[in-house]
Amino acid sequence: MKSAVLGIGSPHGDDQIAWLLVDKLQQQYPSSEICWEKVAAPVTSLVNQISVYDHILVIDAAEMGMAPGDFVFMQDAASSLEQEQTTVSSHAMGLQESWQMAKALGMKLPEIDLFLVQLEQCEPMAPISEQLKSKIPDMLETLEKIVSVHKTEVFSV
Repeated sequence: MKSAVLGIGSPHGDDQIAWLLVDKLQQQYPSSEICWEKVAAPVTSLVNQISVYDHILVIDAAEMGMAPGDFVFMQDAASSLEQEQTTVSSHAMGLQESWQMAKALGMKLPEIDLFLVQLEQCEPMAPISEQLKSKIPDMLETLEKIVSVHKTEVFSV
């Protein structure tokens, strides 16, 4: 089974959080069992990337109406991505649109889990906000549990 952890982001403010988390997780789990990718938003290239894998864990900053730095994990999130309108991405051409386009094109779709972080700001070229920085240890602890639990079940070649 070909699996990946995809961090969707940009160099703008809190939108960098997924890239940072992917880098830290890859250091923790340096193996060939998981493909680690940092994807630039907007994610127009994601349509092709998602069809390559059997399972993906997507990490993304999103506007979900929560407190900055709060996060949610959605296991088996395909049905959420197939809804007409959702807030799973903060980007104009986001994960949901890519997923729906791949489905409409009849492409193979993987099992998908989402780890979404409520952003505070996406100012051009700004650093990650202090609010999100303070919650990185909690995010990593949760993600490490997710990856370690799924590593033998899902994230195996």
